Amino acid sequence: MRGLASIATLYKSLPWATVSVNVLRIPFLTTQWLLDFRPDVVSLFRYDIEPYQKVFNSRDETAIKLPKLIGAVLRPLPMAREHAFACICIMESGKPEFNMPLSQLSHVMAISAGDSIYVYSPLVSDPYDRSKKHEIVRIVGNVGKPQICLLIAPADLRRRKGYIDSWNVINHFEFDGVMRDCFSGTSLHLEFTGWEQPVDIMSYGARDSELLYVESVISVLDQGDWIADIDILGTSDDQREYLECVHHAANGCCDGDGECRADVDDDGEHEGVETAVAVAESRAGLLTTVQNWPEFFERPNGSIIFLSQGNWQARLAAASMVEATKKARVVVCSKKMCKLCVLDYHKQSLRKRSTQLLIC
Repeated sequence: MRGLASIATLYKSLPWATVSVNVLRIPFLTTQWLLDFRPDVVSLFRYDIEPYQKVFNSRDETAIKLPKLIGAVLRPLPMAREHAFACICIMESGKPEFNMPLSQLSHVMAISAGDSIYVYSPLVSDPYDRSKKHEIVRIVGNVGKPQICLLIAPADLRRRKGYIDSWNVINHFEFDGVMRDCFSGTSLHLEFTGWEQPVDIMSYGARDSELLYVESVISVLDQGDWIADIDILGTSDDQREYLECVHHAANGCCDGDGECRADVDDDGEHEGVETAVAVAESRAGLLTTVQNWPEFFERPNGSIIFLSQGNWQARLAAASMVEATKKARVVVCSKKMCKLCVLDYHKQSLRKRSTQLLIC
């Protein structure tokens, strides 16, 4: 029952997705993704149902808690990305030979099957959106192959080492308190390297492989120019810190939409911002801005603010590239930030003598 509840929860976020009717012929309890939860299913009976059995056997009718019992039986399992993709492969194909071990899906970031591309949610969302570990997004389309394709990233990603073939002025201006998007020309693109390999499903006799690994890469482009390749699966929430614009909610600075509301003078500026900036500067820690990719690759030591407010593709690209190098702590700000919240966090980091890249 918990397995069926997990499938229902998974496909609830996949509108118009279809499944093969042949899946009804597959022994449900033999699927690899469900067998991975066998200890959890055992604990379900021992800790969730068994106590309520005693309640039902008792004569005290008022002690019966049927809703809690049903909730325990129908509670979805804590699926991860590998469980979700393993489940989708079986539901799409309806073939028992597609019942793959989870280890074969550890590097898969998307699945192309029929008219659907099932993508791991962090690949197509803002880095501030902390998605569930099994959350999948369905995109209508395919990669042009009749087989079910498992998209994996290359082992070695290309990185831009500099702009030696072009002339760029690198300013690294001091943060002026204005939140804006300086990377409107940045976009993410899915490309294929041409490498393919059939997946070993322990089935023999077929002329063609029905399940393929397809090497794919997510490229960052800026106004058509290649910047870098990124691997979203190589990053995790544990490597990030999240900054929400709530520090001044109590005194009315932010009303939930990220816009500043408190202590605004005739020029639309916060009273006391200059003082806050002066305090930060007095601690020998200027907050340096990054407003283009040449400045990003030549960023100086110290705290940096990456100005890309509202641009999830640029924010995701910057977070992935910095986390891959592990040279700085990544702080992902909420989608709308006020300058006082940023300055307040910057002052706190100066006291801790830590440096980070703030993605705003």
